[in-house]
Amino acid sequence: MEVHLEPGGDLWVRELPGFLAGLLLEVPDLLTDLDSQAEERLFPKAFEDEEDEEQWRRLAGPDLAHLFQDRVEVIRGDLAGLLPEGGGAFTPEEETYSLKIPSGHRAAWMAGLNAARLALYTSLGLSPEDMKREPEEMDDPAKALGLFQIHTLAVFQQIFLEGRMI
Repeated sequence: MEVHLEPGGDLWVRELPGFLAGLLLEVPDLLTDLDSQAEERLFPKAFEDEEDEEQWRRLAGPDLAHLFQDRVEVIRGDLAGLLPEGGGAFTPEEETYSLKIPSGHRAAWMAGLNAARLALYTSLGLSPEDMKREPEEMDDPAKALGLFQIHTLAVFQQIFLEGRMI
């Protein structure tokens, strides 16, 4: 995998292996299919007082939901530009891909990747102890795959943050 930061701030990820491209393609679905635990973690209570909380949800809730959805659409739009190195469309058989993250989209990606990691964590019922383990140490294959996805999305967060390979 190769990461190139252009002078204008756009970030190109090239020679992206197909299985990693596939993980990134799952991010929008992870963000639109949130379970109640993930929603509670992403949109926690702001006030102890129920009346204040209700007013906050009524006034700020729609804007927060709109901001969240905008981030999902930015990510979905960028992923629509995921290109096989040899040209054409995404197919599981293609070995490597290129993805352009425009400079103005990096914040949306950072927030979206973080939310996707949290969604995986809560939907799989992972614990803080699980997060200290390696995927191959997990007995449950679904949890092992989810832990791998969480770690991989964290690597992408760092790449997008720093604009270079780590």
